[in-house]
Amino acid sequence: MINNKLIKSGFYLFLASMAGNVSAYFFQFYMSRKLSVDDFGMLNSLLSLSAIVSVPAGTVSLVMARYVSKFNALQNIGKIKYLFFNAYVKLLIAGGVGFGIFISLSAHISNFLKVSTRIPIILIGFSLLLSLILPINMGLLQGLQRFGYLGINGVLSGVLRLVFGVLLIYIGLGINGAILAGIIPIFIIILLTFYPARFLFNRTIECDKEKYTKEILWYSLPTILSTLSFTGLLNIDLVLVKHFFSPEEAGNYAAAAILGRSVFYLPGAIILAMFPMVSESHTLNRDIYGLLSKALLFTVLLSGAGLVLFSVFPSQLMGLLMGNKFIATAPLLRIFGFAMLPFALLNILINFNLARHNTKFVYTLAPGCLLEIFLLYIFHDSLTHVIYIMGGSGALLFLVNFFLILREKTGYVYRYPQIAQINTD
Repeated sequence: MINNKLIKSGFYLFLASMAGNVSAYFFQFYMSRKLSVDDFGMLNSLLSLSAIVSVPAGTVSLVMARYVSKFNALQNIGKIKYLFFNAYVKLLIAGGVGFGIFISLSAHISNFLKVSTRIPIILIGFSLLLSLILPINMGLLQGLQRFGYLGINGVLSGVLRLVFGVLLIYIGLGINGAILAGIIPIFIIILLTFYPARFLFNRTIECDKEKYTKEILWYSLPTILSTLSFTGLLNIDLVLVKHFFSPEEAGNYAAAAILGRSVFYLPGAIILAMFPMVSESHTLNRDIYGLLSKALLFTVLLSGAGLVLFSVFPSQLMGLLMGNKFIATAPLLRIFGFAMLPFALLNILINFNLARHNTKFVYTLAPGCLLEIFLLYIFHDSLTHVIYIMGGSGALLFLVNFFLILREKTGYVYRYPQIAQINTD
């Protein structure tokens, strides 16, 4: 029954995320035509930097989903309220401090990325502040398995970004308008997601504050490290390409990356559905490996479909979606898609481990990220070499972590054959 729920929820979230992602990609397609190649490369290098710096935001969502699903499984709504409001107080303070630090470093960041003005950097800093708050609400919805609201917000995020992007570019704001188009929807969705959370306001806070503060802290630290490492693995290429290559080459690489990364993002809905289900099943001592197997299978099917398109029609897709000025980058698109497949599979394993409070895998991600950065610094003779290094790093990390889970599962069945048999029935 749980597996059927995964399929149904995953399919619904997939449709919703596809609608949001299509809008997000139309935003990129529009920017690729309205911005110069140099500005388009600058925009995506800034967005990649934002993704790396905003790692705490992704961690907040994972931590919220993990503990909300746990407390909800145990019918402890008062503890969910404590977690929700405590997160708001602490993250507003932390976000304000972080925003100040980011602004103070804006001159150095603009120099490294060869950006002539600090305004886009400052706007990115403000978006990071808002991005630290939104995951509180989204993590709550995910933990409660309110997939309907999650799907609606996913659609709105992409649609609103596209609408504001077209409007702000039309009135002449250029790259600043492109960044603002990502900030405004975040603010709107924060307000909207308070509606499904309204039931918490009439509840009494019930929690052993000292106990759960320490437990969440010890869970958050390795989660931050894993999210930082994985985000670095996925995004450092655009930052370093902007630094090492010419503005035109950085823009061409960004175009290939925008399309190629869709192979990674396609199975995102599966993770949204899988995470709270694995957390709940782990809390109640139910089977979790069946969920993992199905999630990996769906990922291969979805990402594989994208790979087929990129392999057969790279030039046509690049010209149709990104514009004729990027057709020359079509060979990069073909290999970029293959480089993203192991990252999509690795993302399933990471979320599976985090959902059951297993953080040992962090010791593989952090060295893997450092290795990728080192190799990119040494071997960046061409854009093709950059993609090969990324794909090789992702494949190595997936194989290592898959082996660790496989060995763990085999040992579990060997030690507890009766429990394993019950859980799989």
